[in-house]
Amino acid sequence: MKNRTIRKLISTTVLIAIILVAVWFGGGFALNKITLNFNPLAFVQSIGDRIRGEAVDADVRVISSDKDVYFKYRDYIVKCSSNDITFYDRNLRLLQDKSNFISSPRPAANSKYLCVGDIGGKSFLLYDDQNEILQKDIERKISNINVSDNGYVTCVTDSLRGKNDVTTYDTSGKVIFSHAFENTYVIGAIYNSATGKLLTNELDVAGGVSATKFNVFSSEGVQESSYIFEGDIFPFWGVMNNNCVYAYSERNFLILDSNNKEQWTTIFKQGLKGCAILNWKSPVIVDTEKSKDGSSDVSAVKILNDRGSQTGYFELAESVKNVTVCDSYACVNTGKKIYFVNEWGWLMGTATSESEIEGVLSIANSDVLLKVPGGVIKSKASTN
Repeated sequence: MKNRTIRKLISTTVLIAIILVAVWFGGGFALNKITLNFNPLAFVQSIGDRIRGEAVDADVRVISSDKDVYFKYRDYIVKCSSNDITFYDRNLRLLQDKSNFISSPRPAANSKYLCVGDIGGKSFLLYDDQNEILQKDIERKISNINVSDNGYVTCVTDSLRGKNDVTTYDTSGKVIFSHAFENTYVIGAIYNSATGKLLTNELDVAGGVSATKFNVFSSEGVQESSYIFEGDIFPFWGVMNNNCVYAYSERNFLILDSNNKEQWTTIFKQGLKGCAILNWKSPVIVDTEKSKDGSSDVSAVKILNDRGSQTGYFELAESVKNVTVCDSYACVNTGKKIYFVNEWGWLMGTATSESEIEGVLSIANSDVLLKVPGGVIKSKASTN
């Protein structure tokens, strides 16, 4: 009898605790399209995760600061926070959570390597898969960082001798290239492991006129070629799989061939609404133009080849917030809805959210991971 009373008292206490915890924690979570089947055991088990900021509900899976950076690397979803890097699988199961000394992280990744630089700091990390293979302290403050397919890390830093220094390190941390830029500001630098050349994107404001310079340097630091575009700045750029350089601003898009010669350019009179490179070969450009019947303005999604010829087209009546690429799809984001478009311009499906969507992290079967303010949610894609 005494044991039965004790068990009853314990059960009542646990039930009251669950209710109190539900009230206490419930106010701090905004759930996104969730139907909860209440399970007391699962709920209690989730309390520790909620305290750490990791939710385990059906749709909202990762809760975090707006300053955290999420991105896809290999088959992982990676979260970079101040002094912390976390690896998840595509089901958002925690795989690894490692503290570090990076206070203002900026990631750069390709199909093999991940680099995380401390912007405004003097250090970076290099990963191969989940394995940290290099932790490097340098002498100058980092303003931009990139990692090549062979793991070489290129840092743009401040300079004592000029406006910027650019230094490339191999996977052991050895310097293989270093150059001081005295007359231009370096927006970014990329070591192309396929050619062994260093590519720079530089801003020249001499004479009061802004111009962008795309320069190519040999491994010995000798400038081999230069392309100049006057009157605009190209903050977004990269290398395609044929070694052509793409670059775009709010008004212009350009392609330079592997010899640093202009291949083609496009001017957007009403402004570029979004741009991404699909499968590392096909530019996806979103701008505003008249609908096919000429009755209204539409958001025109154009898929191009590296010669500038249009290979696919898709139009929306809605305005476009941005376009990204994930798992061989162009992900056209209108704010609370994603349109998945393939390389031929065919609509393959959609996903929605009650929260404002910042980008797409992963597509696996019908499960879509979306970055939203304050974390990551899982949504279901509907096919068309």
